[in-house]
Amino acid sequence: MELTRHGEYTYWMAQGKNNPVIFEDLKPFAHYFYRVVEWDCPKKGEYYLSGAEVAAWRAPNDLSTFFWIVAPTFIAKRVQTWVKGSPIED
Repeated sequence: MELTRHGEYTYWMAQGKNNPVIFEDLKPFAHYFYRVVEWDCPKKGEYYLSGAEVAAWRAPNDLSTFFWIVAPTFIAKRVQTWVKGSPIED
């Protein structure tokens, strides 16, 4: 992961591989992938990332603090599967 700094804020973000998060007023408990729109002060109605357990919140009004503004792109589904491990040595 690359360390990204903006002013006094420091964020660890996986470049191009953002983990899915819960969006405040979308389907309850569903996780969504998202695209980062910009680093700015969210305007009323925009989603922004925040929290110790990161989630996307909808700005109730214009905010004066900088956040990552995001937009949901896909619903995330957890999948369990089998993968090939190490070969067996005779």
